[in-house]
This record gives sequence, structure tokens and C-alpha cells, in this order.
Amino acid sequence: MKGALTLMALIIVSCKSTGTGSQQRLADEDPRLTLLIQDGYLRVETPEVAVFSSQKELQAFFAKVNRTRKPGIPVPIVDFSKESVLIACLGEKAGVPKMQVTHETATELVVGVKQVDQKEDKIPFPFCVYKIPTTGKQLELLIMD
Repeated sequence: MKGALTLMALIIVSCKSTGTGSQQRLADEDPRLTLLIQDGYLRVETPEVAVFSSQKELQAFFAKVNRTRKPGIPVPIVDFSKESVLIACLGEKAGVPKMQVTHETATELVVGVKQVDQKEDKIPFPFCVYKIPTTGKQLELLIMD
């Protein structure tokens, strides 16, 4: 009996979480960036990036996203006293948008957005929403080719 309990405990401890929550972090991403949503069908003509610092701005963005969705994507809850939200819409490019910190100084943090072309994930009109802790540094978003 004691051996069976020990074996079950080892199995439970060795199992990895499947990450079924809406917040994800990939192994190669900066630990400060947390992916909240990655989806498609947000029709914008040219690629756009934005930094949001209030729930009101985030809700306005999701009102645009959810205009043609039934049911709509829920608006993430973010503590804007501690975090900012980064959004990238890639326009007509099909693919998967990813963000990564590309440059950091004492006063500035630069985050690059790139399209990762994955054969199984060709999302038309893709967009992504990340959150990042507020650092007091100037935050700049760039679309990388």
C-alpha cells in the first residue's frame, strides 16, 4: 500500500501541465512577455502596433475585434497599475505574430513583432495581445520583417 502511494505521488509530480489557461509563455520568449490572445480575422489594411495603459483602451480594442464575432472573445482582465498591454495586428499577412524584447537600455525597452510562418497555423489577418510588467522605461513596439 505504501509503495503504491509513493508511485502515485511520483507520477503526479512528474506530469506536466498542459497550459489550458488563456495565458501562455513559450520557452523561447522573454519571461516578461505573457501571451494573452493570438487569433485572426481582424481586418486592418496595414500592420498596426499599440501599447495600452488602461482597461478602457483595451475594451475599445476588443469592441472592434468582437464586432463580427458571436460569441465574442472575452476582454482580458489586466492590472494596469502593474502591467501594460501590447497589441499587434499584421494586416493581410497570414501567419502567427510573436513578440520579443529586441533591445533594452536604462530608459527604453524595445519589443519587436515578427510573423512566424508556420505551415499548420496560417491565420489570416492575425493579431496578438501580450502583457508586460510596467518598468517606468519608455516602451516602443516595432514590426520586424
